[in-house]
Amino acid sequence: MAIEFPEALKIADQMRKVLLGRTIEKVVIGDPGASVFKWGFVNLHRIDISGQKIEEVTQYGDYIYLHMSELNLMFGDMIGKILYHEENEKTPKKARVAFFLDDGAAFSYNPSLYGYCAAITNEQMSESKASRGKSPLDPSLNADYMVKLFDEDKRRIAKQMNVYGTKYRVAGVGNAYWHDILYLSGVHPQRKTTEITWQDAETLLENTVEVIKKAVDEGGRTEESDFFGQTGNYKRLLSKGNKEKPCPKCGTEIQVKNLLGSSSYFCNGCQK
Repeated sequence: MAIEFPEALKIADQMRKVLLGRTIEKVVIGDPGASVFKWGFVNLHRIDISGQKIEEVTQYGDYIYLHMSELNLMFGDMIGKILYHEENEKTPKKARVAFFLDDGAAFSYNPSLYGYCAAITNEQMSESKASRGKSPLDPSLNADYMVKLFDEDKRRIAKQMNVYGTKYRVAGVGNAYWHDILYLSGVHPQRKTTEITWQDAETLLENTVEVIKKAVDEGGRTEESDFFGQTGNYKRLLSKGNKEKPCPKCGTEIQVKNLLGSSSYFCNGCQK
């Protein structure tokens, strides 16, 4: 799983409390031959950001932006851990990048598969935010947007709510929370998008807001860590822990199926 909207929101808030006004003294790069460097997810082996002051931290969807004196540092698509380390605390040996601050403290990023950790310009940051879609807690997110979200050529089934590269997205809501949203809405992940009605869109919208607000209040999911290494308290309704167990609502056995490259959990009794 990956860091999604609630986790990114919490981490960004924690970053504001400990990073603002501090200067990045040194950046230590792990193996520059690793895939994240080769694929362009990390570019800090080519761009030196040492000496830059962290002036602001913003978050949009599952992306976090550190606004520095000259460039911006972008973290996104985060499958892995981003952690703060007090002075004299060792950074993880497997960390792809470690940022040492002017007082001896540091923070590190260790993506397990891929994840952006890149220095970008203001223009690139604006483009990045625009490509994320609407925030799940944006008041302008409405049923019309949800209907359009499923009315694109690339989308075929309800599981494709957040397909990469399409225009309509709900920023920072990915596979983990979408399981619960589909379950609460009674929508099967394999339902054809052409069969999603206006009422379905309204229900999905309502449950998207409800689930994300609850997860924000509970500090994110139990499977993910924040900036200080603490896990959240939001326990997903459907996850690998539910596999082949009875649905809490109807008693039907929870199923799991690989859809679009990742595991989807669902109840054939509640979701149609």
